[in-house]
Amino acid sequence: MKPLLTVFTFLLCTEFAFAQSDSGYLDLGRLRLKKEFTQVTHIKADDIARLPFLSLSEVIRSQANGGLTQKDQMVYVVDGITVTDADIYNIQDIEEITIVRNALVNQNGAGNLQLLALVRTKQWEEGSRPVTFSAKGAALYRKVVTNISASDRQTENVFSGNFQQYALTVRGGNQRINYGGSLGFAHDALPRRNRKDSLYDAEIPGIDRVKLNLWGRFVINKNNTLSAHFNYVPQTERSHMHQIQQYKNIDDVKKDREYLINPYINLETRVASFLNKFTFSYTNGRTLDSSNTRTEWDNERIRNDRRKDSMRAEIIQFNENLSFIKQAGNWQIEPSLNINFQKAFYKRAMATASAYEQDPIFGSYSFSKFVRYGKALTATPSLALSYNSLFILQGGLLLDGSKIIDSNYKNTRSYPFVNGTVNLARLLQSGTHFDWKIFGSYAERFSGFDGIFQLSDFNHNFVLPEAIGPEAFAIAFPSIPVPVNKFATQWQGGSSMAVLNERIRINYNYLFAEQRQTAIIQSALGNLMLYGKYSRKQQHLSIEADILRTDAFKWNVGLSINVLSDSSAYDGLTSYDGLLMYKQQPYTGGLVSRVQYKNFYAGVDMVYLLNYEERSMNGWNLVIEKYNAFQLANLFFAYRLNIRRFDGELFLSSRNLIDSAKYPISPDNKKYFGGGFKVSL
Repeated sequence: MKPLLTVFTFLLCTEFAFAQSDSGYLDLGRLRLKKEFTQVTHIKADDIARLPFLSLSEVIRSQANGGLTQKDQMVYVVDGITVTDADIYNIQDIEEITIVRNALVNQNGAGNLQLLALVRTKQWEEGSRPVTFSAKGAALYRKVVTNISASDRQTENVFSGNFQQYALTVRGGNQRINYGGSLGFAHDALPRRNRKDSLYDAEIPGIDRVKLNLWGRFVINKNNTLSAHFNYVPQTERSHMHQIQQYKNIDDVKKDREYLINPYINLETRVASFLNKFTFSYTNGRTLDSSNTRTEWDNERIRNDRRKDSMRAEIIQFNENLSFIKQAGNWQIEPSLNINFQKAFYKRAMATASAYEQDPIFGSYSFSKFVRYGKALTATPSLALSYNSLFILQGGLLLDGSKIIDSNYKNTRSYPFVNGTVNLARLLQSGTHFDWKIFGSYAERFSGFDGIFQLSDFNHNFVLPEAIGPEAFAIAFPSIPVPVNKFATQWQGGSSMAVLNERIRINYNYLFAEQRQTAIIQSALGNLMLYGKYSRKQQHLSIEADILRTDAFKWNVGLSINVLSDSSAYDGLTSYDGLLMYKQQPYTGGLVSRVQYKNFYAGVDMVYLLNYEERSMNGWNLVIEKYNAFQLANLFFAYRLNIRRFDGELFLSSRNLIDSAKYPISPDNKKYFGGGFKVSL
């Protein structure tokens, strides 16, 4: 330990000029990729800041995987730190979102159903406005057709509510120190999903969320920079449902209160061509009071049920990244080593009480507790070799040494990865009006505890760490197929091309992912564990064009197309054929259009989902339904003010303006109409 402290003290006090900057790299957490050699999709936050939303995945789906982009299918890395929930940030504090299309995202917990999104927050810059305030509001409604079995008729209910979101950001500093804080509040009505044989009460449930974000950055000396972030997000969700059934009525009231705390600290040390980054992060998410009161009454008796849940999940993570860059003419070699330690803990306690008002002696009470924990330790050595802007070749191993620190951990293996890019335009010496790159990458998957817990407004099921093993899922998910952390591979290849002085940009990406999976099903003999294989093939094509580009007028259009082929198979499975074993090929994507004329801005986004299948069991019969759905996802108009004492913007916006009636792409089928403003002083 003493030699390590000596080295650390030396690095902290030494004052040499550093040779390179992180501005040319994408920080994935365990790995770094050079920007110019990585296939990505960039999304500017200015547009999505004008839209009413709580979840980032809701408004970036037109540039990502279309109708199949959901919150639990995204892994977010914010400023190089893997976070459990990116929705804890105020949108006005986000500068850019970058979706990485590379197999090496596997090393950061993004599986074959997930995308890795890098989020870059706004940093203090000299001359920037110190105070920013934004407010937006929207009216919303949702139409639901429900069946009332007591009278065998249908009724149409239109739910109306409102969306509100406010954020105040204060930042300041100089070349050596900068700091800031952001306080936000959001309210969103949350009409419940349509269920058969029910009549919904007119009372609208809703979410109230507060967001507190604090950050600071201190340049200790020429070689060392210390930064810290702190996020605290409390939230309350309420719901109320009234059901009319054939023999009884049910009144159901639910209230959830939870919070998420996420502080993290980062220390960067640069000495000549040497870079050291040390990060500590902690996440604690807990449902303080999840209570459910259910009253059933018929002609004779009234029964009251009360249920309370207490959920807590936390992750402690230490991450150390060492890299060294050696330049020799046009050649550059970069060996690096990442060491990551994680400790995860999950606890759930549930109590249920039931009693009849007429016969209180016949009441019942039950209590259960579910606890899981685990530790993960990995080392990721890698080596990158590049020649000018012509090509790069990067490879390495992710070594899983978790068994060293956790006796309950059974898996010990290494996960290889390789990444390469060739700039064909440079190779052909085509000049600056044409750009053409080809990409290729391969990785075996490692998934530790990233994303163990999220705010439950859009992800009502908790997420357990895969390294715990399938026995944990047997208790929580008795009939749902789940992955196990044993073996998974992913191949990706692609090409990007820019022509006509980069006015037209074309990206093509091919993905092949395969993994072992486990299904736990209920039968007359008890729970059965089945093993199988899941595979996905995806082709992603995006075309972006600058239709017009002048000093006063700009018009940009982008189209994305995703062709997916999913297949699931299990060894020796017969009775569940078609439910767990299947093949399907949906098509999904979006259309993005942006127009700017002087200080006027407008945008429209469309999303589609074709040939999509949903499977369910009706008794012992398999039901397969196919859907084709289109959605006018986002629409906004904005005017930017440039006045001497402040900058501002006024905007009108809507979301989910037109959606499929048979199969809505929006998860909750809500339509938003509103507007807002932003001002910087």
